[in-house]
Amino acid sequence: MTTTPPQRIGGWLLGPLAWLLVALLSASLALLLYVMALATPQTFKTLSGQETGNLLLWGISFITAIAMWYYTLWLTIAFFKRRRCVP
Repeated sequence: MTTTPPQRIGGWLLGPLAWLLVALLSASLALLLYVMALATPQTFKTLSGQETGNLLLWGISFITAIAMWYYTLWLTIAFFKRRRCVP
């Protein structure tokens, strides 16, 4: 009884894999910058002095950064698991 080992990721798939890993690193660094900014008390003073519109845009930007990080992480995991939902 012989078993064939599963095929590994290689060839032209290394390009999208590199892009996914760099995108995940970039999204992680963006979230790190947001968290570091939120960790300082001076940021809360500055944000409380802003208008509501600017504060809303800042919040939307933060939520978008979280969503992009989560999606990139999910896509990278799905890529390694070779799910059919990954194009």
